[in-house]
Amino acid sequence: MNIAQGLVHAKKISGTRQAVVCGETRYTWEDFDQRTDALARGLANLGMQRGDRLAVLMLNCHRYLELYYACARMGAVIVPLNIRLARPEIVYILNDSESKALVVDKTFASYAVGRDTFPTVESVVFSGDETPAGMICHQCDHGNQLHRSRYLPARCPHVPSRRHCLDVCPYYARCSPCLHSFV
Repeated sequence: MNIAQGLVHAKKISGTRQAVVCGETRYTWEDFDQRTDALARGLANLGMQRGDRLAVLMLNCHRYLELYYACARMGAVIVPLNIRLARPEIVYILNDSESKALVVDKTFASYAVGRDTFPTVESVVFSGDETPAGMICHQCDHGNQLHRSRYLPARCPHVPSRRHCLDVCPYYARCSPCLHSFV
């Protein structure tokens, strides 16, 4: 069992029980599974694929946990960046890891300035309330691009037709065609 399968299992046996507590934010296993699934599809809609690297430079919070599970779900590799590193060290790691996307919060948004120094990063995702120019919003509370994909599902290339809607795709928790009920 991998981490993504562990979440599906936890949802089955404890779906309505509390899974995540972060300040005032609380999610059940079902809520957390749904948010993680939507985030995985949102990342896929940004062009993230199995084996791509997603760098994360943010403080611990429930959104960080969602990113871990979303990456596991889609087969992407999460690259957690140490918040105590200086910008030149962060730039080195981004280039060395060939990260395709970078997620930052308001504390580290300034690190994303001068993106020409880390050319493999195609998208910078912001986790916070007021998304700076040139970044994509991560929060689902504002109808943003990543979690909005829950309502605009992309087709899973690994599950060819709707007759497989109940199959679990190895790249997503559920194949996107089976999410037609959310539209």
